[in-house]
Amino acid sequence: KKTVNSMIFGKGDSDNLTADAINAKLYYTGSSSTFSTATLVAGGVSPGNTFTFSSINLAGLGEGDNWFWLTYDIPAGATLDNYVDAELISLKFDRSRYRQSENSRTPTHPRARTISVLRAAAVESENPARPLRTH
Repeated sequence: KKTVNSMIFGKGDSDNLTADAINAKLYYTGSSSTFSTATLVAGGVSPGNTFTFSSINLAGLGEGDNWFWLTYDIPAGATLDNYVDAELISLKFDRSRYRQSENSRTPTHPRARTISVLRAAAVESENPARPLRTH
């Protein structure tokens, strides 16, 4: 079993992430590919060109797919029709850093979310680019 210590994300294909998103949160659903807010592993991070979830210390990742979900709150002043997105840049397992060897997103990125309805503090982007696979 592995322990995730930290994850670093980039803004991906976001139009203006620092203005269109606040309060990034990271959830974990284990081997389930169904989104749930039951296990919040880190939160309260301000999204930017790069942003880090540190001190995660999520133990017990098994072999196979492990699903993490990045969400943002969309502020009332976000720009309509802008996109919010993210990409995993690197992560630490058991205090060793690993970088993505390939892009974690598809070029057209079907999971990017367009801001179409504004609600204060509404979660509008659930972005599971792909599960984290451990061996």
